[in-house]
Amino acid sequence: MESLSCGDRSWSRRVLVLVELKLST
Repeated sequence: MESLSCGDRSWSRRVLVLVELKLST
């Protein structure tokens, strides 16, 4: 799971943001 494409990178970033929002809530 170390071969992240440009698209995967954006997806991962979005997931991280969502996780942070959930933790903040």
